Amino acid sequence: MTSDTTAGATADITSEEAEGKLGEWIDALPSLLEELRTDLPADDFPFDFSTASLGPLEEVVLGNWDAGDEFDADSRLLTGAMMYLGETLLRTCGGSWGWHGEIDQPVICPDEELGLLPLAPFHLIHHAVQARTGEAFAVMDEHLREAVEAYQEQHPGWRPTLDDGPAPESPETLLEEWIRDIPLLMDRLQGDLLPDDFPFDRTPESLTALESCLLDFYDPAGGMDPDPGTHAGAGPGYVEAAMAYLGEVLLRTAGGHWGWHMKQVGDFEGQPVVCPDPDLGLRPVAPLLLISHALRVRTGSAFTEEIERLRRAIAEHRQETPGWEPVKTRAAQ
Repeated sequence: MTSDTTAGATADITSEEAEGKLGEWIDALPSLLEELRTDLPADDFPFDFSTASLGPLEEVVLGNWDAGDEFDADSRLLTGAMMYLGETLLRTCGGSWGWHGEIDQPVICPDEELGLLPLAPFHLIHHAVQARTGEAFAVMDEHLREAVEAYQEQHPGWRPTLDDGPAPESPETLLEEWIRDIPLLMDRLQGDLLPDDFPFDRTPESLTALESCLLDFYDPAGGMDPDPGTHAGAGPGYVEAAMAYLGEVLLRTAGGHWGWHMKQVGDFEGQPVVCPDPDLGLRPVAPLLLISHALRVRTGSAFTEEIERLRRAIAEHRQETPGWEPVKTRAAQ
């Protein structure tokens, strides 16, 4: 897909050739990124185009090439890494993909308001392999982020824009917005959406009452509304507020913190998840999926069963580490 594997080499192709190569590059993005996903270690690599994923990506790159190695232009890993790196940086600085005729390479062109030069992912990967700091990708992302923040100081409310619309928010931003909104969701749940006798104490025992309320609102024929922000019977935000309460109770049981999973849910850019204390070795729990499961099985005990699963994991860990207690972080207070 790339035309030259030597950093600094020049090709000086025509603008028509560059336009054609750019079209081929953009057309190949979805399939080659999916191939990269299958090639990377699923348990260790957060394939979410987040700033946090750039470190693991650089580790993969450094593990496959040594300083002084030549790059194979047909390397699927190299092409995928270039695409992933570029897509991630574009989420920070906006702009679009371009094709630089002089070097015959794909480049990202940051939002023109920033006044930054195009950046070739291949050259950044080459630099990372030579420098071997493990931080080259993150340093570049920080450089772009600083440029965005500097422009925003002069133009409040501005956001970098991709060629097909505003740059999607990063998982970190979506997570911080979720955590910020939890107290508001809790207030609305308690003040408007739950009965007056609901035991609003965030204890595991209160989840039975929460599940009962959800089952009352959703009849078997209605199923699960894929939009957590709406519900015909309870008004906007009912399921979202229930997700916040459920997640907070899970955190108070298993410790850990809120996280964000970038898999698309309806029109939403991912969903919040509860990441139990890492000492337990458990996978994240998505409150929305747990609510959906509860509405599907309609036993009235789905939330309690999840609490019991977490308690069993805690008990097993305490057998190995007596006196251990789960630690909760980054949850709404």
